[in-house]
Amino acid sequence: MNDFGGYNTTYGEFFDYDGPTRTTVAVHQLPHPHLLIEIKAMAYKRFKFKPKDKFKLNNFYKL
Repeated sequence: MNDFGGYNTTYGEFFDYDGPTRTTVAVHQLPHPHLLIEIKAMAYKRFKFKPKDKFKLNNFYKL
């Protein structure tokens, strides 16, 4: 948290006001003494369903 301003500045270089959601948590010590930051990410890609794909997904959810 000592460099939270730098963290925000760097974030702002890549994302505008509507950038991805983020959560910042202060911890006493990261798992390795040489780490300055730890990042976990999750990605999502939209795609359009074709009728046959939708049928397969419906069958999957019925299991």
